[in-house]
Amino acid sequence: MLINIVFALILIISYLIETTFASTLQLGNIIPNLVIIIVCMFSLLRGRRQGLIFGFFAGLLIDLFNGYENVIGINALLYMYVGFINGIFNDIIYLHNFHIPIISVGISDMAVSLMTYFITFLIRNKLDLIYYFKNIIIPEIIYTVFVTLLLYKVLLVVYEKLSDYESRKDAKIDQGDI
Repeated sequence: MLINIVFALILIISYLIETTFASTLQLGNIIPNLVIIIVCMFSLLRGRRQGLIFGFFAGLLIDLFNGYENVIGINALLYMYVGFINGIFNDIIYLHNFHIPIISVGISDMAVSLMTYFITFLIRNKLDLIYYFKNIIIPEIIYTVFVTLLLYKVLLVVYEKLSDYESRKDAKIDQGDI
């Protein structure tokens, strides 16, 4: 339970950093997608079900504050799928190997960016996918993956400390010490 609360606070803080300090984080008009990093890491650490729920609320947070023309739920749906699909790999991966999370974040960022393009631009008959892919999607993926390299160890240490604390607390409850 404590892990969920801490990661929810990390998500809110990362969203606030991404939106309020955008000019500070910006490199060539590209901002890293911190929310997708947190959703991918949480899903990889906690599994499908919790990743799905966490992704839904992360997308809902984005939709509530900057939705697409009064439409709520597009990002909630996209991030929900990202959380679920990344959560599938929870049992398969070795957490201290950073390759899978890096690949996961890159693929998830590309999928969310492409779906956002199809939902927002393609419907409006703006068909310049190559320009959008070359100038926005690829640089954002590279920047987000680079930031993931920096944040992954920090998030893993936070997760391990919290899960260690929760397991000790559960052991004390089982022994009747509390």
